[in-house]
Amino acid sequence: MLSLLIALSLVSPRITLPSTGGGGGYATVQDETTPLTARTKLNFTGAGVTCADNAGTTTTDCTISGGGAGSANVVEASVVLTGSGFFSTTVTGQTWVTGTSKVVCSPFATTADGLTVEVITIAMLHITASNLVAGTGFNVNVMNPYGLAGTVRVHCTGA
Repeated sequence: MLSLLIALSLVSPRITLPSTGGGGGYATVQDETTPLTARTKLNFTGAGVTCADNAGTTTTDCTISGGGAGSANVVEASVVLTGSGFFSTTVTGQTWVTGTSKVVCSPFATTADGLTVEVITIAMLHITASNLVAGTGFNVNVMNPYGLAGTVRVHCTGA
């Protein structure tokens, strides 16, 4: 029967076969033991979703791994660009930084800076973080190959 269902779904996703016994399905769907509105279908999507039958409690238990309770730290820095070349500024006061922290930085363009998203995109800035000092901070580095001039704001996120 299962191979027939698979074959039919490959041929035409509009075919619906009537239920032929085997239980009534879910009477209650819960989120952390809180009942949800009853629907005809239950769909789990996304990476890290695992569901298993728990016959001892007559439930199907689904676990979502890798989500929630994470933390990220965000800091904004300004880097003054005066022509083509390499520019850097030191960000301090970041007690969350460790020697193994991962920090990713990207430009934050606003019209208030005079450097719009379009201008920064055309400038092809290359922004990195380096020299992580545990409990203190890191350097924000900007390679400015085409000589954009002005102050670019950079948002860095790290954990």
